[in-house]
Amino acid sequence: VEMDREYGPYDPQSDFFIAIDKEKNSLAGVVRIIKNGEVLPKTFNDIQERIEPPEIRKSHRDIMNYHGIETLDDCWDISTAAVSEEYKGTGIGIMLYRLLYKSARKEKIKHLVTAIDAGPKEKVVERNGIPLKILANMPKFEYLGSPETYARYGYVPELFQRLIGG
Repeated sequence: VEMDREYGPYDPQSDFFIAIDKEKNSLAGVVRIIKNGEVLPKTFNDIQERIEPPEIRKSHRDIMNYHGIETLDDCWDISTAAVSEEYKGTGIGIMLYRLLYKSARKEKIKHLVTAIDAGPKEKVVERNGIPLKILANMPKFEYLGSPETYARYGYVPELFQRLIGG
């Protein structure tokens, strides 16, 4: 019910990158991206409407201006990324991110935004060195039951160089 409430409005403008273990016929991992559409992408929407305390909220226009995003048509929101417990530590997450970045480059997407919990941030940003920068100079905040969430921004050409190497 909570997932439907949180993500249901974004279903029409969402795409998924999915890793499946064919031998076991099981889901290994998934990443959801939200494209520009009828509803403002989730990270932008939530930061300007729901982040507490209100003093750290930013409007989507403030965020766009801060990062030089001219249009949301060339910006994807990485709204969900998860690896099944059985597949953690196998590289599935990085594989999904590589697929996402290759697809973003193919579709001429320049910008990525996300709200990421402390644990995944440590793995994705710090341990694997993926250059997701602080989004619009925002401090960490409580979000959807997580006491420590970080808003992050990625410039696709820079990320592509880091993940793909060319």
